Amino acid sequence: MRLAAAFAVALAAASAAAAAYKPSPLLPLDGAYRMSDGRIVSLAVTPDGLLYTDTSTGDLRQLQAAGTGRFRFGPAYLVQRPLRGTIVVRGAKLTLATGGRTSTGTKVRVTRRRASFRGQGVRIVGKVTSPATPGRHPALAIVHGAEPGDRDGYDLMVNFYSALGFVVLSYDKRGVGDSTGFYAERATAANLDNLAGDAVGALRVLGARRDVDPARLGLAGGSQAGWIIPRAAAKSPLVRFAVITSGPAVSVGEQEAYSGMTAQGALAPPPTDAEIRSGLEGVTPSGFDPRPDLQKLSIPTLWLYGREDKTIYAPQSAEVLETLQSKPTVRIFPAAGHFVLDTPHGLSDELPRAHRFAAGFFGTIADWLASLPTS
Repeated sequence: MRLAAAFAVALAAASAAAAAYKPSPLLPLDGAYRMSDGRIVSLAVTPDGLLYTDTSTGDLRQLQAAGTGRFRFGPAYLVQRPLRGTIVVRGAKLTLATGGRTSTGTKVRVTRRRASFRGQGVRIVGKVTSPATPGRHPALAIVHGAEPGDRDGYDLMVNFYSALGFVVLSYDKRGVGDSTGFYAERATAANLDNLAGDAVGALRVLGARRDVDPARLGLAGGSQAGWIIPRAAAKSPLVRFAVITSGPAVSVGEQEAYSGMTAQGALAPPPTDAEIRSGLEGVTPSGFDPRPDLQKLSIPTLWLYGREDKTIYAPQSAEVLETLQSKPTVRIFPAAGHFVLDTPHGLSDELPRAHRFAAGFFGTIADWLASLPTS
């Protein structure tokens, strides 16, 4: 199953699995910026440069370099013309000009340190991003989807979570960058169990830090991580909460039956709901099935879906989740696809023209995290 991870790395070309980690020269600009009106915007490195995201409106744009510390953007994610705005970064200051208005922001202070830890039979290397504020913080580790992602591939979400006061560990997936082992995309039971073991190893690192409250450790991830995170929770009591975006709650065989019907968003027009329901009749669980792990869940979990996702059939997974005794929180965003962007039909060719994440996406996560117990 070819599931790219959500967000920054998912919206650009995936990293090469065999290459050693090479930091982007734009990494010093990467971070969350608090604007003068209080909203948080993110600049996150991607293989194509920098991704700008406003976590209040959900707007996102791939930036085009226009000089040292200067960037411009167009009317949609990958549409550069006509010019719609500019961003200038000087030190910790960001100036945004768009729509006839200019606003300024200051980079949210964090520390970033290299981390190396033992995964499930491999050595995993990544980075810890921690708020500059004193005291113990909640913490989470980012779990990759199926793509060969490195420690910087989820920096949009790293920036978002760290601005909320979380310590965040992101890492090179096994067999990617500086992590040892072999990268495998296929969602076999053995591979998913290995990846879950790596995620548990990340929580061990976080739980041992002086600036982390070990009672508030969690995992966050998208797509294939929907199978990995419940597996990790079944393996270890360290997992106290989870945020999962576009994660399947059905078996690999059931998921592949659906994505085969939709060609993962390449088929236009896409099949109707009636055609999908008819096509899935008689499809029984096969391959890895997350239901045993899901039934064991006793922790709070948040599941986020795009209603028009053409890789994961959101209604099908939601139906499974609604039967769980743990009563997970499930939010389905209309007119959004696998990456929870405003792709009204969930089609691949709509991605370049996307303007923003679904309305309320970031706010839903922030509000749900704020509702978790603090001790």
